[in-house]
Amino acid sequence: MTSICFHNQSVELNRLWYESHKALIMNLCIEFGAMNRLEELSKKFLGQQLKIKKVRPLGQPKRTRSAFFFFCNDRRPVVMETYKKAHNKVNVGEVSKILGAEWQALDASVREKYTEMNKIDKQRYQEEMAAWKK
Repeated sequence: MTSICFHNQSVELNRLWYESHKALIMNLCIEFGAMNRLEELSKKFLGQQLKIKKVRPLGQPKRTRSAFFFFCNDRRPVVMETYKKAHNKVNVGEVSKILGAEWQALDASVREKYTEMNKIDKQRYQEEMAAWKK
């Protein structure tokens, strides 16, 4: 548990450090009239902000899945198989685009099934969170 708290505090410290240093560079650019160099100097001295995710505490319930995720879980195996037959390999990005297009074209009555699954999952999450917080 201690290491999780330490990790999550490190994530916050990293964000705070990056934002404060970016603000400092911005203030210096304003002071010296070099606003056109803000991006250049930020990239030179700061680079990209580290992408560190917070760790979920042990036992905390997983968040709800959206209706689209339930749809993807149903359709992904079929779409991947047809894509693999057509291209001899699977491109996950292309499969995701196909699933997104299918979701957009989906009839409202069929979409209702997945919306209902989402509502049930929200109920599950709320109950598990209430039990976890006690």
